[in-house]
Amino acid sequence: MLKHRFRVIGAALTLAAAVTAVVVLAFPTGATASRPGGKGGVWYYTNDKGNKLKGVGEDELFNIVGKNLNHTVEVFCRQTKGGGDATPPPTGVSGGPWDDVTDWSYGPDSRSLVDVDMDPDCGGGRSATLVEFDNGTPGDTSDDVYVKGPDVEVGPAN
Repeated sequence: MLKHRFRVIGAALTLAAAVTAVVVLAFPTGATASRPGGKGGVWYYTNDKGNKLKGVGEDELFNIVGKNLNHTVEVFCRQTKGGGDATPPPTGVSGGPWDDVTDWSYGPDSRSLVDVDMDPDCGGGRSATLVEFDNGTPGDTSDDVYVKGPDVEVGPAN
């Protein structure tokens, strides 16, 4: 009876190895890594301790939490002051005018952008972020997707 049990386990392991080999060969990571796996998203904002924020200061660094943020091309904020040059609004995106944030960096995983710094033209009122995702050919902005984040109160610089 033990001999048959080991044969069944051996057959199951062989089958699992064969399925794994087919999946790895049929879907190599290089072929799927250039496109986001589904839609990108902007869910909420946090401070460096991971606490959710309802407001940020103009010069206060914060993080953006969402989905597929490793495919981010650019980050914008909604201008609340008319002093600076607004970035031309992306096609089909309401709520502008939009301006590039002063700085941002990719986070440790695909769910975060860190050290985001609002542009001074976006301070002093309710703003939001707008994340541009590369949705196809790198460097070709015609296929990029824009996702607006939740509104956030942006206080004056400290």
